Amino acid sequence: MRTRHQELELVSPEGFIELANTRNILSPSTTKRQLFKFPMIFLTSFLAFIAVVLAQGDPSINTPSSLVQCQPAQLTWNASNTPVYISIIPGGNASAPALMDLGRQSGTSTTWNVNITGGTSITFRIVDTLGVNAYSAPVTIQSSSNSSCIHK
Repeated sequence: MRTRHQELELVSPEGFIELANTRNILSPSTTKRQLFKFPMIFLTSFLAFIAVVLAQGDPSINTPSSLVQCQPAQLTWNASNTPVYISIIPGGNASAPALMDLGRQSGTSTTWNVNITGGTSITFRIVDTLGVNAYSAPVTIQSSSNSSCIHK
């Protein structure tokens, strides 16, 4: 197997256009192998890009339909790279510090006793072991007459 090294030379935009015009891949001297080399490289790169994009779609956390102050709520999520870390942030504010940390979770669900005051808008944040973040939609906690659990 031979390896070929070439020295890279920076060219101006005009020089690049001139060079591209002199090396037309569709010229009569282009071999079939040369003609298919570019599409295969492009296809391979494109498929690798798609795989990375799809992998970033994971994890996800489901938005509970309702949360009531001092009542248990079931949280569910999907994640390929576990365990995950779940925290609660101010509603819709991804850059805000956490109001509460629910810690490391190894399954796909947990029950949380809603110990944040009613009327507060929150968002759940999930982070997988690769550091990929995902967020629920904002949800407002409903008030109740029970306040014994607040901030506990």
